[in-house]
Amino acid sequence: MSYAQNKLLDKQLPSYAGFFVLLVALGITLLLSGNTFMFISKATAGSEPKNIQISNISDTSFTISYTTDVPTVGTVSYGTSPSMPDIALDDRDKKTGSAAEHQVHFITVEHATPSTKYYYVIDSGSQKTTNNGSPFIVTTAKPLTNAATTPPLAGTVALSNGTIPTEGIVYLTGGGLQQLATLINPDGSYQIPLAQLRNSNLSTAASLTSDTMLTLQAVTPTQQSVAKVLFDNTNPVPEIILPQNYDFTLGRTTKASGAAQVTSGIGFPVFTTPAPVSSPVIDTPRASQAFTDQQPTFQGRALPNTEVDIIIQSQQEISVKLHSNNSGNWQFRPPLKLAPGKHTITIKSINAAGILQTISRSFIVYASGSHFIAPSVSPIATIIPTAIPTTTPVPTAAATPTAIPKPTVTPTPTKTAITPTKTPLPKTGSSAAITGTITGISILGIGALLFFAL
Repeated sequence: MSYAQNKLLDKQLPSYAGFFVLLVALGITLLLSGNTFMFISKATAGSEPKNIQISNISDTSFTISYTTDVPTVGTVSYGTSPSMPDIALDDRDKKTGSAAEHQVHFITVEHATPSTKYYYVIDSGSQKTTNNGSPFIVTTAKPLTNAATTPPLAGTVALSNGTIPTEGIVYLTGGGLQQLATLINPDGSYQIPLAQLRNSNLSTAASLTSDTMLTLQAVTPTQQSVAKVLFDNTNPVPEIILPQNYDFTLGRTTKASGAAQVTSGIGFPVFTTPAPVSSPVIDTPRASQAFTDQQPTFQGRALPNTEVDIIIQSQQEISVKLHSNNSGNWQFRPPLKLAPGKHTITIKSINAAGILQTISRSFIVYASGSHFIAPSVSPIATIIPTAIPTTTPVPTAAATPTAIPKPTVTPTPTKTAITPTKTPLPKTGSSAAITGTITGISILGIGALLFFAL
């Protein structure tokens, strides 16, 4: 080989080497980026909280519950300041001290201070659910001075195939009452203590009579049932078979007994599942229906297992997304009290032809303890798409993804849109993306230098 050929080869080899390093660096960078993006996608898909509810508000505790489409680790960051230094685990994880994955999430903040404002956000998988970037707010109640000795409400829940739900929650509400909730036990049983049950303003103990109507909602990640029952028949409540709805108040007969009317003869079970529909329907409220409960329960029907967007236009707009159950039923109770006056509820869902339909209905809310309506409030025009409850859920009474979820909280002066938004946390996947990109750029730079310098 001649001297000139050797000289040319000496100059070309480093250039070839630099070019080769350049290609390898490019491939590594693309590979790292692809893996990272796939990791983020898998980490967040299905972990968005749905049907967020605030229940069991007392002077020392409150419970936050929700469902997710896939098993996800869920915790609540909370504190008496927006810095939120404390973390609450799911009630089932407190025995082990480590967070596990669930689809039904039930997180109780304990050892709270009475009459105190608490800030909180939901940590679900790799994302945070907040109130439009700010923490949610709930205020604990004052201690009760006249707690009742009422026995607990008890019953059982099962699936239509005879098995027991793996995970589930039973919510209890009633006119003017706060919302209570409990997990369904592994044997299908549940118990809801009523001794500390309060009115919706949380200031006084609830007064229950034999004819007090209560509403139960049994919820699993994919099914729900709603049952109406009188307080006189709550120990135990007849068995609830998901996803069937019940009205256990029907079938009652009365007979004269002197000057009194005696009620007897309860027939169980009484099914009340509405007929299937081909287009979305609002059953409650009726047109211009008036409510004395400032957290009324809204319900209707849609195609089975179909997304239903709900917007309540009021002084503060409430926006939530939920799904109808296997029977096509949906139900929702706002986590905040609605201001007295005229309001509008709008739902959006597809019909049997796959066309998105919009239905609106107006209703009226009376001020608590009054017989007149305050001036109408101006609805906010901007629709805020979301994923369920919302603002400083300054809950008060007992809401649902669907159903009768009804958080309860002490009202606060400042209320904003009730639409939690999710803020993805920059977890391991994001760090890997940054690291991979920097490494790739560095290698590209070295390869380029070798290519052009030699």
